[in-house]
Amino acid sequence: MLLIDHQQGTIKLAKNIDYDLLVHNTRALVRTAVETQMALVYQHLRKITFKVPC
Repeated sequence: MLLIDHQQGTIKLAKNIDYDLLVHNTRALVRTAVETQMALVYQHLRKITFKVPC
């Protein structure tokens, strides 16, 4: 199973489905994948700031 672009900011751009229903359905898909031991790809991005000495 591959869920693409699950970031909160992006998920709010969906206009053809209620936000809460979309979140509920996404969580249900993940639970189903875990319970059936389906292969999962998880990606987490976070901003990293490097401080370079002057």
